[in-house]
Amino acid sequence: MMTVAFTGVLARKVSNKVLFVAGPVEDFLSAKVNYPLEEALKPTVEVKIKGTAITYTHIVRERGEMSFEQGNGTLDGDKIALKGEWTGEVEKYTASYTGAFVRRSAKLAGMQTWQHEGKTYTRKCEGAIKRPFAVFLPGEGPPEEKK
Repeated sequence: MMTVAFTGVLARKVSNKVLFVAGPVEDFLSAKVNYPLEEALKPTVEVKIKGTAITYTHIVRERGEMSFEQGNGTLDGDKIALKGEWTGEVEKYTASYTGAFVRRSAKLAGMQTWQHEGKTYTRKCEGAIKRPFAVFLPGEGPPEEKK
């Protein structure tokens, strides 16, 4: 039978930051560890541009839940402006981002205003949008393939 001490030793092999060891639960023990990644996860932002109108969707992972920030915006020449929101089980936020396209990408900077337990918090954030090459877009490609 696995002991709490043995599970703790195994957990420390994964990470030196063992948060807790629990169990036994139906013939097994569990351990929660802090396992930092070498690089932060970079969630994908799906942006759709039609004319000057923009819609976007962005994955939000917060405290074991996963849902989506969604919003819309405008494109004025090379300038982009987005506004969106996310609502989780306990928290929510509104967001606004601005930036400009340079060649195939846009760097965005913005602000998120969070509501948590009756209090309001703001945080700066940044991101990037990268346009794929035209040949990788649906219905695009060399002229002989567009027929």
